[in-house]
Amino acid sequence: MAASTQDLPRRRIGPWIVLGVALLLLAIGVVAWLSWGKSPTPAQGAVPAAALPPGRAGTAAEVEQRLGIRIRFIAVTAAGGLVELRYEVVDAEKAAGLLDVAGRPALIAEDSGAVLTMHVRPEVRSLDAGRSYSFLFANTRNAIRPGSLVTVALGDLRLEHLVAQ
Repeated sequence: MAASTQDLPRRRIGPWIVLGVALLLLAIGVVAWLSWGKSPTPAQGAVPAAALPPGRAGTAAEVEQRLGIRIRFIAVTAAGGLVELRYEVVDAEKAAGLLDVAGRPALIAEDSGAVLTMHVRPEVRSLDAGRSYSFLFANTRNAIRPGSLVTVALGDLRLEHLVAQ
């Protein structure tokens, strides 16, 4: 029995869909393979640590006293594409400076020296004491991985040797 004209388009489209999906998966695999395991350098989009203002090592207690926050954790998320810095507000007046461009933290990968900075203003308009908030950083070239040692730069203070989850 001969195929009707309504069946012909389905027979021709099926192989093209399979080919399209296969090419898409291949492209994703190539991009992942090319970016996997490369350490960041300033030429590849990471900011050099020298671009940050000079700072000194601080303690968690000093950060809490001066900036009104308590760092809860640093975690690699979104399949390695983002790094979350979660903090709790202890003093809302002191912590308000974190919402300004100059007060935003930066993350330094201690093994490579790559610096992750925020280029987008946080969505939060005000901070309340006792609540937790997060900053998200684009994890440029996988600068920070679970288990990496990270320094959090908060103005002239550096909270060093925090382990990323």
